[in-house]
Amino acid sequence: MQNLSQKNKVIVDEINLWKENKILPEHYCDYLLMLYTKGEGSEKAQNPRANVTFFNKIHLLFILLFLPFELLVIYFTELRFVLQMVLSSTLVLISFCSAIIYRKKMVFLHIGLTVSALLLFIQSYQMISHYFEASLLLIKGLIIVHCFIWFVIGKIFRLAYFWIASIIGIVIILLSFLL
Repeated sequence: MQNLSQKNKVIVDEINLWKENKILPEHYCDYLLMLYTKGEGSEKAQNPRANVTFFNKIHLLFILLFLPFELLVIYFTELRFVLQMVLSSTLVLISFCSAIIYRKKMVFLHIGLTVSALLLFIQSYQMISHYFEASLLLIKGLIIVHCFIWFVIGKIFRLAYFWIASIIGIVIILLSFLL
């Protein structure tokens, strides 16, 4: 990219901006970058992890530890139910907010949304089992509601594994109603 003219540099920077903000599909941006850089590509395209800092890695690890921490709090402590739900809600909120705040860094989006979806499911299950003594019909209804939420999240954020998991979950629950 050393021998690019100023005009081409501006165009390459603009294409990189489009790629970052997902204005154009990534493969279109890659094609345009190759075209305007005469096959050299750009430094940003060659190193997609360059903007992940040490703080981001620590934050990602922190979010990943929410799941075992939640299970530890719910199943192995003597905390009151209300305190458990407040703690669980806080963890869901933090993981979901981190996914939204860091949505441009796709790893954070995936991890944050997945962790918040699982935490919300665990929290919902605990509420149903506490207030309704784990009614099988309510648990199946809860799973259907969560599958619908996962489907919507998958469509909004274009995450195939969310909507695939939701469809599989709904099919399994519907089959369980038939059996």
